[in-house]
Amino acid sequence: MKSKGRFLIYARDGFKNVCNHIFMSFSSVLTLIITLSLCAVFLMFVSNTNQFTRDIESQVALRVEFHIGVSDAEIEAALAEVSVHPLVGEYEFRNRYEEHARIAEMIADGDDRIEVFLADIEAPLHDVIRVEAIDIYSLDELSEFILNLEPIYRVSDPSEASEAISATTTAIRNVMMVFIVVLLVLAVFLIQNTIRVTIYSRQEELSIMRLVGGSIGHITFPFVIEGLIIGVIGAIVPIAFTLVGYRIMFNTTGGTFAINLFQLVEPARLVYQVGFLMGIISISVSLVGSLVAVAKYALKD
Repeated sequence: MKSKGRFLIYARDGFKNVCNHIFMSFSSVLTLIITLSLCAVFLMFVSNTNQFTRDIESQVALRVEFHIGVSDAEIEAALAEVSVHPLVGEYEFRNRYEEHARIAEMIADGDDRIEVFLADIEAPLHDVIRVEAIDIYSLDELSEFILNLEPIYRVSDPSEASEAISATTTAIRNVMMVFIVVLLVLAVFLIQNTIRVTIYSRQEELSIMRLVGGSIGHITFPFVIEGLIIGVIGAIVPIAFTLVGYRIMFNTTGGTFAINLFQLVEPARLVYQVGFLMGIISISVSLVGSLVAVAKYALKD
């Protein structure tokens, strides 16, 4: 009971400190809100780009075109060699007529009149195989093998585009990470300054407490509580932004972003994981700022 009463006194002093220096506290809270909101955006961006990269890699496949006029026997021989290659995951053969119909359907984009018109146009298309490798890193070796088969005219390898997308998202993640780290350091500095002002305003009281034998905990704990209060307040908006904002974006876009290929991560677990992490980061940053201020200013003679 005695410990509980002492904690309530510390908490009361911490709230009083926040209220007495409301503008400094507000600047610290605002910095935390901005920083943690950007952290939330960054973490959700990382989660979604990781899934996007995995989806891209899983759908990357070689488009293999046969020479025009090859015989069925040559096609079957090539398919037999492709099917038993250890780097081949799945493959699909489409003859020139099926490929023509598929392209016409893609160009028509649901317009039956255009599709019928394109279907009537004769074009010298190639028989093709769509070949998926066991992983994206095997595409170059597999492409070289298939290209050396006699009836093969050309092999289109989209892995370079996939690698470019991956490199771009990695660069964006790195820039965002550096920016957020700088903001977190700024938040620690502002919290430290806020508590330093509080300590300076109570120097005489702290000196008396030291003279009468006040414990280190009794002297410093209210300032730590002040930092925690700033951290908790600063985490409320980013957590709400994460829980509500991402769900709204997911529902509005129908779970896709920009293109249908870019499927967003389901919000069920992501928002709670990110929100929980925001709370941990906010409290940690606030504790670091308050403890640094206490060590530098409240405990010195």
